[in-house]
Amino acid sequence: MVNSNRVHIVSSGDGWRVKREGNIRATKTFATKKEAIRYTGTTMSSYDIVVHRKDASISRWIKKK
Repeated sequence: MVNSNRVHIVSSGDGWRVKREGNIRATKTFATKKEAIRYTGTTMSSYDIVVHRKDASISRWIKKK
């Protein structure tokens, strides 16, 4: 089930991608996970943010404010 109110931070070969759930392409790509989390926290605070580990398992789930 796709929830358009979620943003995922996932590992990619060249860094970390910020991707809205259901989208094929990433919104933005960052060199580090920390940069991706900072970006989503400031510009996408109305979304739930799901942070993944490199193996794609969920590391953290940040609920929207």
